Order: sequence, then structure tokens, then C-alpha cells
Amino acid sequence: MKKIIIPFCFLLLASGAFAQQIGMYNHYFYKPMIYNPAFTGNGDGANILLVHRTQWADFKGAPQFDILTLDNNFMNKKVGLGMGLTSDKKGINNTIAGNLFYSYKISFNDNTHLALGLSFGIINQTLNYSKAVVETAVDPALFSDSRHKTTYDGNAGLAFFAKGLEFGLAIPQLFANKIKYADSTKYAQVRHYMGSLKYKIFLSEDKGMYIAPQVLVRFVPNTPLQYDGNINFNWNDKFWIGATYKSNYAIAAHVGLCIHKLFAIGYSYDIITGSLGKYSGISHEIMLNIKFGKNKKDEPKPVEEESPKVETKAPEPEPIVVQQPPKIENKIPPVTDTKTPEVETKPLFDDAAYRKHISDSLNQLRLQEEQDKLKQNQQDAKNKNSEAIQNNASKTMDNTVWIATNKVRDFKDAGNQSPKKGFYVVIGSFHTREFAQAEVKRLIIEGLKETNWIYFEPGDFNYVFIKRVDTKEEAFKQANNAKVAGYEDVWIQLIVEE
Repeated sequence: MKKIIIPFCFLLLASGAFAQQIGMYNHYFYKPMIYNPAFTGNGDGANILLVHRTQWADFKGAPQFDILTLDNNFMNKKVGLGMGLTSDKKGINNTIAGNLFYSYKISFNDNTHLALGLSFGIINQTLNYSKAVVETAVDPALFSDSRHKTTYDGNAGLAFFAKGLEFGLAIPQLFANKIKYADSTKYAQVRHYMGSLKYKIFLSEDKGMYIAPQVLVRFVPNTPLQYDGNINFNWNDKFWIGATYKSNYAIAAHVGLCIHKLFAIGYSYDIITGSLGKYSGISHEIMLNIKFGKNKKDEPKPVEEESPKVETKAPEPEPIVVQQPPKIENKIPPVTDTKTPEVETKPLFDDAAYRKHISDSLNQLRLQEEQDKLKQNQQDAKNKNSEAIQNNASKTMDNTVWIATNKVRDFKDAGNQSPKKGFYVVIGSFHTREFAQAEVKRLIIEGLKETNWIYFEPGDFNYVFIKRVDTKEEAFKQANNAKVAGYEDVWIQLIVEE
């Protein structure tokens, strides 16, 4: 019979096993906000996260950890706000905490920023003696009800982001409060020190495939250092699979699926190492994340009617000549007396001439419609590069060249995939897809072999770019070369991370 005896419980509460004071969960790689408030509002839109973890299920009073969080970003992602509830049960010890989270982002450039975070909350600590199984019941206090104590808690952290790199430091249980119950039982919160390092290695940027190794280190004074090594394979944020090694404890496998970029479901299973794994039972957790806000962009709008291919310079419309109807001859004889004579009735128009007149008029109408359509196509075929950059609210002027900065989710490439991040040197903008494609072919024939197009959904423009580069300096060089070649309205589109 598995028992939780009072001496063992107090040993956990008062000895050096403080590394377990903070509930641990495997999906920290998905939402590290619980440990580090600097990650608050780091995603798109508002997110609700639920996690349920069961550990050592075969033990009576086995640990259970539950999480509920809500966070969002504001002020163009500079500020993150959130709230969270956690329930951490370990034997007769039950901790319920409610926290408010805040983060502020300091940007250094388009790909590098630092986030600072704080959280503050209330903790309710309960010792439930009624759940204890004792060898010898000699103390009446053992049969009394629960002992409750409420105190405050805080957490501070920072996170640094740079081109796929994420580095974080955090101090949970910042105030290190000491809790004393009415029966003189004491519980001391111990300040923790946590660090994390993650890096995305893209296998295919076009398909959004990458692997992300990550390390999480936990340090508590006077206890052994604990660390987790994690690696995940991610496909376009739609599916992930990975594994985690937990120092001297377990190997965890996890898998997840994202549906319509709104619902993410994850599952993790711990394979306990060592002798404990033989009789500890299942240790696993399930995660659900619900995302709100405009995150899923519509696909590019199809062209309703196929437009004819036109040359770079469309022909001038021919003048319209309207044929006059044939002259009507008067067949009515003059009146010679007061008696109305019998008159032979004849058609006012000659049949053949009438039919020819109607046919010619219809042909003229059809010609007019074709010329109107050609004029409209000529209007659509115009390069509206200046209009496109002027209508982009994110544009800034730098070294006499306009630069627009937008998120990768706003674009689709020629393969209907998310394009690579970087600097695009744009020399053409068209509302109609076919004209953008025709311009790409023309420029390739002229020797600009890297020319292609991307679709910008918010502005409904197809951008024709002559080159994509990774640095601003190279983008300016290419833009200046384009100006020398006669493309005076050239500008630069910078596509950045979500």
C-alpha cells in the first residue's frame, strides 16, 4: 500500500527539495509566460491557454498541475497584458495562485528586440491533513481540517529576440515569502532562478519547416541544478513533434496540431527513467490553446474574368464611324382631289438595306464594348508602384528610398505560400495578377533573372520585385541601381516575423 506519511510530507516542505515548489509542465516551449512574464503577449491576437498535467498517477495524492492563462498585446505589440490561474497539488499540499502579467518591448531594429516583464499575484496555500495516511495516529492535529494561508507573490523576467534566437531569464517567487500556519507549521517560498535558450533552424523557409532546440535551466540555492533539453520539429505552425530530456528524471515525447491557426492541441507523455518508473504510473499532460483576433489571412482573390494579354503599350482605339440609315423615298402619290385614292402599301425601308444597317450598328456596339474593355485593361495594366507605397501606412523614408515594413502573414508568394522574410526591391505594383505575371516575364527576358512577384492582401496589390536580399545595405544598393536603370519609383518592402 502506497502511503503518504506526515514526516515525509514535512520533509518535502522544509528540506532542500525546493526545486519542486514551482509546478513544472512540458509545454513551456509553447507558452513560457508562466515562468517568465517577459513573454506575455508574444503571440498574435489574444490567446487562452489550458494545461492539465498528471504526474505519477499510481501514487495516492500524486501531483497535479493545472494552468489557465489569457494574454494579448497592445500598442503595436509594444505592451503585453495577461492574467493566469494555476493549481498545484502535491499530496496534502495544495497551492492556488492568481497573477497579473505585464511586458514591455524595446525594439533595436526590425529583427531584434528586448522584452521586460513583471507579474504580481495572490497565493493561497493549503495543508489538508485529512488526506494524510499515518502510521500512528497520536496527534489530534492530524485529524483536524485543512490549514489555509494567503500571501502575495511576484515574478520578474526579461527576454531577448534576434532572428530566430530567444533568450530568457526569470526569477519566480521573487519575494521569497515565509508562511506560518496557526499550528506553527512553516512553509518557506524560495526564490528560483531560471534561464532559457531557443533557436529556430529553418529546413525550408518556403514551406515553413524548422527545428527548434531549446534548453531550460532551473537553479535554487542549496539544491542540485536542474535542466531540460528540448527539440521540436515544426511544420508551418500547423504541426509539431518533439522530445524533452529532463535531468535525472524522464524523457518526454510530445506532439501537437494547430487547426485553422485558431486551435492548438498538444499532448505530452513522460517516460520515467530509473527505478521510480517501474511503479510510478502514467505522467502526462494535455494542452489546448485558443487564439482570437485576425490571424488567418484570406487567400488571394481570384480574377473573376480572364483578362486578355496585352503588350506593354496598348494600341490606340480606332475612331467610331456610325453609318447613317438609307434615305427614305416618298412613295405616296400627291392628292389630286378630295377623294382619298387607293394607295399601294410598301415598306418604309428596303429589307436588305435595313438588315445591313442593323448588322453594322450591332458591330459598332460590340466594337465600342471591346474598346471600353481595352481601356479598362489598359488602366489595370498600368504600373501603380507609387500608389502602392503611398497607401502603405507602415512606410518610412530612408536615404531617399521608401521602406514599408509588414508582417509575413500579410503576403503570399507565387506558390500561395508565405514568402521568405527579408528585403524585397519592388519596381512594379498591379491589382490584376495576370499583368504582374506578364511584367515578370518581360523583366526576366530583359536579363533580371531573379524577378518574381508576391501578393499583398491588405492593399490588394501584386508586387513585382527584382531581387530579395537579407540586409538593408544590399537592398539600398539594388534600389539605387534600379533608379539608374530608369525605375524612379522603386521602393523596398521589408517582410518580418509575426
